[in-house]
Amino acid sequence: MKAFTVVLSLFITSMVFSQKGSYSCQWRSSEEKVTLPALQYSEKGKFQYQLSNDNANLFVDLKITDKNVQRQILTSGLTLWISPDGKKVKKSGVRYPAQQPPQGQDAAKMQGPPRGRPAPAQANTMELIGLGNNDGFITVPGDKGFSAIIKQELDGVMIYDVKLPLAEITSPGSSLEPGALAVGFEYKGFSGPATGGARPSGGGGRMPSGSARPGPQPGGPQGTPPAETKTLFWLTDINLAKAE
Repeated sequence: MKAFTVVLSLFITSMVFSQKGSYSCQWRSSEEKVTLPALQYSEKGKFQYQLSNDNANLFVDLKITDKNVQRQILTSGLTLWISPDGKKVKKSGVRYPAQQPPQGQDAAKMQGPPRGRPAPAQANTMELIGLGNNDGFITVPGDKGFSAIIKQELDGVMIYDVKLPLAEITSPGSSLEPGALAVGFEYKGFSGPATGGARPSGGGGRMPSGSARPGPQPGGPQGTPPAETKTLFWLTDINLAKAE
């Protein structure tokens, strides 16, 4: 009896470790939002997430309550790295929302060190990365089958929904084996506000006699950008759902 108990315990332990880290998508019969109870929380990403699919698309749904994360995603976008072979490799994916770089005269005006924080990304623009001939900026929804929406609820919660055509994010003719898909969630942040330099005291703001003139101050005329940070969370061993 004791030997049987030990064997059973080892079997259960093996099952637990073999399933650790795996994720099963929900089946989505339409593009309507799936039920919220299926959302899981990422401590590293500081958001709730849910993946679902139909025969042609992968859907990524996020619920973001952290105000700082909301600002970071609105400013620099969220990159979804798609790895069909399950490896944690930042090779192909999409970034949404995205801001298309300025062209021509506008680009010339942007030369030199950036001042303060970057401008907000555009909610109707997505960047395709490492997806062959589709690379570049597109308007969503668009004719390639990609679509996305980001909205603010009345209670302050941010809802982030992206639809990715499976045919566009995988190699031609390839099929995703169970547990072979990995998705990385990455967003940039900025630490430390860009503040203006302090004016010298005394004399109504004039420099005291004989004092050396100070150099450029952080956030002053030269512009000192805040330090950039990155957050990356990987979801691996993803199993696509089958039609119910």
